[in-house]
Amino acid sequence: MEYQRQFDGIQAEFARRAGDLLRQYEDLTPPVGTDEDETRYEGTLTICVLQALLTQCTELLSYLESGNRTREYFNTAVGLEPHPWGLSQGLVVENSLPGSLTLKLLLTHLRNAVSHPSFAGPESVFVPTGFTTTGAPGTSINTYRFTDSPWVKDGKRHFRQSLPGDREKDVRGLAKQFDREWGVQDYLGVIQMPNGRFDLARHGEVYWPLFQIDLPLFELRKLTRELANYLAHKTLSDWDGRTIHRFVPPLAA
Repeated sequence: MEYQRQFDGIQAEFARRAGDLLRQYEDLTPPVGTDEDETRYEGTLTICVLQALLTQCTELLSYLESGNRTREYFNTAVGLEPHPWGLSQGLVVENSLPGSLTLKLLLTHLRNAVSHPSFAGPESVFVPTGFTTTGAPGTSINTYRFTDSPWVKDGKRHFRQSLPGDREKDVRGLAKQFDREWGVQDYLGVIQMPNGRFDLARHGEVYWPLFQIDLPLFELRKLTRELANYLAHKTLSDWDGRTIHRFVPPLAA
């Protein structure tokens, strides 16, 4: 059946169908433990749907965030108590970036992780960006780890220029630019390296922005369903921006 269009766009209807795809797979797959030979792919399918939602629906997300009520929803900090989408601070492994972790920032980190992976060689000094699993090879997948580091470029540290830099003045300018972009003051300083070059630092150590979160498979599936359901609200011409309707059935516990 053809997509329902909004302003000649199909993103909201695409999101609803993507959520239905997850539900349909679960309906057609035997429950865990009923068939020992059954290979399950809900983790891989969920990653595929999540990436599609975060990339194909980027402009739809931006549009939804532009309203006062929905902006408030996306700018709410993800705290210790579980968010309705299955998220909480307790799942964060590392976050060296300033400010509170909001739903908007978390979705941005996840989009970067699934869309811009890097590959670390034997000489690499950085944690590779992207996503991986945390269990032993050959075992069932329980948790996915997502890593976002915006300064990784071609296997090196890069923030507007390659780091470290040759001139202290230039690196101090980068520190001020970082403060402006993140709305902070004096968050970063400058440190001189043993080779005489200059680098950005925090608390006397070379600074590397890194966000890393472990999402158990259940929480990942719940997040993806809820994101699909939220994006599908644009199919309603009179949505008030606050009331949550069900287009995709919630994930059963």
